[in-house]
Amino acid sequence: MREHILDYSDFISEHHSSDYDYDLASSWFEEPGFCPYCRVQATELESSSWQDVESDDSAACWYGATCVYSCDCGWWDAVDDEWTGTSSTEGSYKWRTVTHGIVRRYAVDALDLPLSTLRRELRQRPQIIHDLHHRKMEQLVGAVLSDFFDCEVSLCGRSHDGGVDLLLVRAKTPIAVQVKRRNSDRYAEPVNLVREFLGATLLKGLRDAVYVTTADHFTREARAAAGSAITNDLVTRFDLVDRQKFLEIIASTSDRVAEPWKKRRT
Repeated sequence: MREHILDYSDFISEHHSSDYDYDLASSWFEEPGFCPYCRVQATELESSSWQDVESDDSAACWYGATCVYSCDCGWWDAVDDEWTGTSSTEGSYKWRTVTHGIVRRYAVDALDLPLSTLRRELRQRPQIIHDLHHRKMEQLVGAVLSDFFDCEVSLCGRSHDGGVDLLLVRAKTPIAVQVKRRNSDRYAEPVNLVREFLGATLLKGLRDAVYVTTADHFTREARAAAGSAITNDLVTRFDLVDRQKFLEIIASTSDRVAEPWKKRRT
């Protein structure tokens, strides 16, 4: 049975306005923060308020409040309220926008799986990294390393790529990247492939290289070859990144992945 990933990046919004109390009976969903899939009240992640008081006239003042909820399944809900002050002659007018995450389901090996969703999912289910499409794996490595090194990335992995899948450009210094997705973590990355990548890097006139694999580890000979390349001044860096190290990099760059509810205001 194929595994799937639930994505809540997309959303819909409903708007209410009234000079009386809100009537949420017409809401598409139940009370704010109630997950329609799990049938439970979601956790409140954010609660904030603001006010714009620039006049002695209370009716000219503006107020607002926001609450964001997220369920363990990934579904989310956001409530944004705004209202005016009141005076002896004017009542308060109120506006409410309720935004709900919409679920989409992707196969783990889908090419159109959003990278932000995949990066969040890998923090919960790291084992699915072995089931990704090889092109999605290259895209994932590019996005993660781009955040980690704070640089631009170019995908170049094709049959005629000369052994280099990605190019990272950091301070005008290109970094060659090789990406290998293994079907199991019970695999040791062999020395011959490390040597081949070293040769491809040198043929392109590059002196910085990163080899990323979902294998459990690199063989002792592979690590020795990478070390010798640096010792003999063939390259200035040759990073070997195995499955665990790559997952740690994903976790360390998690703050660069915008939560889906933050996109409702863009």
